[in-house]
Amino acid sequence: INDAAKVAADKVRSEGNAQADKLLSEAKAKGMIAEKLAKEPANKLRKEASKKADEIEAKAQSESQTKVNQAKQESDKIKAKAKAEGAQLIEDAKKK
Repeated sequence: INDAAKVAADKVRSEGNAQADKLLSEAKAKGMIAEKLAKEPANKLRKEASKKADEIEAKAQSESQTKVNQAKQESDKIKAKAKAEGAQLIEDAKKK
């Protein structure tokens, strides 16, 4: 995964957790009942942030793998071309 995607994913997770912590903190200040009511939305915030971060990382991983595959295909083409040209040079040398 590239650094930019990792930073973005970490930021999304961090912001989601901070929002959830703030929600719980505010609810705690208002009393036990409010705190209990806030736990579910806070947990939902954490899960959504984590899911979004995972999506960012998965997309970056997929793009990275695609680039690796493209580079390998290009390398294979170059190797095949060089091999064919080398074989042609050998054939030409044999004819002389």
